[in-house]
Amino acid sequence: MELEPIQVMRCSPKGRRGPFPGIRMGRVAAYEFPLFDIPVRAGQLPRDRSYLLLDEGIQMSCPPGFAEHHAGWWYVDLVEITEDGEMCSVMDQYLDVVVGPPDQPYRVLEMDEFGDAIASGELTGEQSVEGLRKFQRFIDTHLNRLGDSAHAWPDFPPRAIRPLVGWKTELFPEGAPAVFWD
Repeated sequence: MELEPIQVMRCSPKGRRGPFPGIRMGRVAAYEFPLFDIPVRAGQLPRDRSYLLLDEGIQMSCPPGFAEHHAGWWYVDLVEITEDGEMCSVMDQYLDVVVGPPDQPYRVLEMDEFGDAIASGELTGEQSVEGLRKFQRFIDTHLNRLGDSAHAWPDFPPRAIRPLVGWKTELFPEGAPAVFWD
């Protein structure tokens, strides 16, 4: 499958940043960006690469800002993705999950902020319902083990993003750091 260049805008209630360079391959994409005012671990550069599951409304990365004992863990965001040709806009939808190695539990975050956004009208009822459905499908597909005693994630990090990890750019001349546990 061919890599298609794209531009990505990062959006939140606090504002928009970008566009940032990215690539799309089928229904997955990756983009990278400098980290603004976010501290990173010693020896890490203030930059990140995020991966998008375009149909699932999911964004994920291995943030260089995680503490050393969480280096290589993944941060997964529920997002609303709008595609218009080569331009993609990614709007944070508050719900997040931190995923470490398979012998660690995943941790869902920011449910209170999701509730506050619903209560304030920032998220519509339709956005909230669709977001919850997408988030549950992601967790069920990629993280829930359903009695599997092998202690492996069913598909996490998703196999679909693996070809994008090696994408070489000015920010990541050797490809991006990403941890896979299989």
